[in-house]
Amino acid sequence: MAMSSILSLKWDNRFILVQNKHRPHEFAPFGGVIKHSKTAEGFLRQIGFEPHTLDGDASDMDRDIRGFIQGGRFPSFIKWFATGVDRESNSIHRELQEEVAEAFAEQPDATPAISARLRPIFLWNAQTEFRRPPNQDFYQFRLFQVFELEDDEESRHLRSSLAQAAGWCRRLLLASPEEVRRGRAGDAHIAGHTIFLLSKSGESNEPEPLPI
Repeated sequence: MAMSSILSLKWDNRFILVQNKHRPHEFAPFGGVIKHSKTAEGFLRQIGFEPHTLDGDASDMDRDIRGFIQGGRFPSFIKWFATGVDRESNSIHRELQEEVAEAFAEQPDATPAISARLRPIFLWNAQTEFRRPPNQDFYQFRLFQVFELEDDEESRHLRSSLAQAAGWCRRLLLASPEEVRRGRAGDAHIAGHTIFLLSKSGESNEPEPLPI
């Protein structure tokens, strides 16, 4: 399971997407897995939560609410998550800072500033159905909290800067709603969960489940 926040960031009716750090062949919304605080570790151990990380450098996954839990303990986990206690309310601002810096790593002088005044506005929750990945003995569940930024000067400046940079920065992509539905923009593959920027009940276009 994984509990995430993603950002609907638009310019001229197109979504601004960023290259996925752990799946560089894909572009996805800004955002990522929500983190829990250290004070939640005792409770999570008590209910048998086992953190899961992907292969390679996992330093940025410390305290991610992504892992495994026995089915009978899942209701207790969901009740805890719904309280909002001992976890991030969302991951938007933190992920924006990290992902914008990564996108402009080759030209850091062009990196847009991420204002502390940027305000994420909640739109809806979207979740995948419980499903069993092929050749696996567990079921998968993912929740996506979808946000947009309050339409103010800081937000417009950021969106304008990123949209212009998408013309030359290989780690940024502008995609129309139809391209999001199709799962491709030219030669670029768009991650399946991007469909939830359009609807909280959209069907995923992922070719296969993520290993989480």
